[in-house]
Amino acid sequence: MTIKSLFAAVTAVIQIALLPLLLNPGLVFSGPLIALLALILVMAGLAHFAKPLWWTVAALILAVISSSANWTLLPLALAQIGLGLLLATQKMSPLLKASGWQLEVLFLQLLLSASITHGLTITALIINCLFAALMLLLIWAERLPFAATIIGLLAILGIGFWQQQFTLLFALITLACSGILTVRHWAKQPGVIAWTQISLSALLYLVRLHG
Repeated sequence: MTIKSLFAAVTAVIQIALLPLLLNPGLVFSGPLIALLALILVMAGLAHFAKPLWWTVAALILAVISSSANWTLLPLALAQIGLGLLLATQKMSPLLKASGWQLEVLFLQLLLSASITHGLTITALIINCLFAALMLLLIWAERLPFAATIIGLLAILGIGFWQQQFTLLFALITLACSGILTVRHWAKQPGVIAWTQISLSALLYLVRLHG
């Protein structure tokens, strides 16, 4: 275990858990919810530390416990473990690996949201999917024409505004930050996408909090 790997794992946990927790500030902790939070920790460990077999065994146990209050969530949890093991053990291009991780982040966020609210709400589904689409676009921006990236950003933010999940202020700040990341080619740097998502999650919470 290195400091770099530890920092990356902590970042991954924050990236996954922050938005669902901020969107549901009045959550009540229960055994399954605590197990799901532990599962998120283990999935971050699987992604960034050695010995994937032990992390996978721990994840399988926690997946069963975390789904005990709603067994319909178990197949999704198991699918994320399979995806996490694939990303940890198979060689693939950095773009594919980053995209796979972003999909894992999305579905773990949906699992956490569903566990907190005892069922997935439309708000959680829309916001988490829009964030995932935004991050995936930034990941692939270096392979896309700049105009296509901007059109994609406008489409994602426009849908969020139309669905009344994003405010105009949030959309403008996100557009500006995303444009800078794209122009400077910073999105491909390690950790930039994760911390962009973390920062925008906090920004969305603050903007929604203050209307």
